[in-house]
Amino acid sequence: MTAAKQIAVVIIGDEILEGSTVDLNSTTLINWAAGQGHQVISVQTVGDQQAVIVESLRRARADGAELIITTGGVGPTIDDLTVEAVGRSQGMTADHELPEMLEALADWIGEEPSGVRRRTATVPIGTHVVFPDHPRGGRGWPIFVVGDTYCLPGIPRLVETLLALLPTGPGPRPFSKIRFKGREAQGARAMECVAAEYPELSFGSYPPTKEPRGWVSLTVRGDSSLRVEAATQALIEQLAIDQLETERLETKMNA
Repeated sequence: MTAAKQIAVVIIGDEILEGSTVDLNSTTLINWAAGQGHQVISVQTVGDQQAVIVESLRRARADGAELIITTGGVGPTIDDLTVEAVGRSQGMTADHELPEMLEALADWIGEEPSGVRRRTATVPIGTHVVFPDHPRGGRGWPIFVVGDTYCLPGIPRLVETLLALLPTGPGPRPFSKIRFKGREAQGARAMECVAAEYPELSFGSYPPTKEPRGWVSLTVRGDSSLRVEAATQALIEQLAIDQLETERLETKMNA
């Protein structure tokens, strides 16, 4: 079974911070990670400055990230600094032209790349690229893999096509969702009681944001289906002690 990993996501681009482009990639990557059973421990959005990118990557590792996924900054222009910054953050100080990338560029543009077009192929030594199959044949835009970091483009449709090339996990973590009728504060005692008994699990409380009003959702997540189910049942029982009506909404357990 493929092991679950602690993942950090770094969204890179001045256009995101300026508000001219809406970030869709973080949600896409969080949903992908959840489906794989990985745990996203941080999401950062930073601009196109090498020092800032390097610091964000170091921060992610200090927070415990085992794998980092970046989006944006992998093109041929002067503001595309991601791959170089990722290498520098890991002590890779020497660059070279990657033959596979030069070959792909030649296929895409129909001639040997020259000038700034070669910039995309200039990467830290140790970098490799993973190409998807293009729907119309040939190779699509790749993922640049630099040490512990997978560098994706910033275009959402390309990110979606590259998800299948990211490291797989063991599958979704066990999860259950219930709701109770009342105010969020009324469920606080029950949650604290059960969380103390199951400290390895994650509990969440979510007041209603749409109809029907008056119902509060509670979630339980963990690595053990048996423990998640036991905690869910204990939560229902504790809510009943407080005379709160409950309903089960969703349950996902490992086979």
